[in-house]
Amino acid sequence: MENMERICERKVDELGRIVLPSEVRSKLGWGTGDSVSLYYVDDDKLLLQLLERHPGQRCVFCGVTEAVKTFKEKDICGSCLDTIKKAD
Repeated sequence: MENMERICERKVDELGRIVLPSEVRSKLGWGTGDSVSLYYVDDDKLLLQLLERHPGQRCVFCGVTEAVKTFKEKDICGSCLDTIKKAD
């Protein structure tokens, strides 16, 4: 755990959930429906590790799996495709 970087701080909600920021999920390539394993590392440390990717198409830019189409052999969602069109 030598190469640790603090990314953000989150509060645990009343149901025990913690939201992972979209920037983190994007950097890791994690998307909706992916399975994550949790491991105790120490008394106060927890490790998250991607266990399995959700099967099916996933947007190469934002990782969503809904409304994804293939364009030039790349899977892209409608929202990211619209953003690309506006940038032209």
